Amino acid sequence: MTGKVALVTGGGSGIGKATAQRMVELGATVLIGDVRRDGDEVAAEIGAEYVTLDVSDPAAYHSAFAHAIENHGRLDVLHLNAGVQSSPIGVEIGTDGFKWVTPEVIRR
Repeated sequence: MTGKVALVTGGGSGIGKATAQRMVELGATVLIGDVRRDGDEVAAEIGAEYVTLDVSDPAAYHSAFAHAIENHGRLDVLHLNAGVQSSPIGVEIGTDGFKWVTPEVIRR
C-alpha cells in the first residue's frame, strides 16, 4: 500500500476505521469518507484525512473523488465499507430502496 491513495467509506468507526488504520500502517495516504461530526478527530487519531461523504448521495462521491485528485493527484483504492439501512430488518426494500442503499457508483 506504500504510496497509494485510498478512500474508505464509513471509515469513521468500526470495520471501516480499522481498515483505514491498517492501510495507514501499510504506508497509504488514507481519506476517511463519513458523515461523523468528529470525523477530523477520528482521522487525526489514525493518521488519515477526513472528507465528508454521505454514501446515499451520488454527488458526494464525485466531491470526494475530486478532493483526492486535487489534493493527492490520484485515487488508487476505493474501499466501499459504509452502508445505510432503510428498514429495521432490511429484507424487502424494493427498487427505490435498493437505489438508496446502493451508491450510483456501484450500479453503473
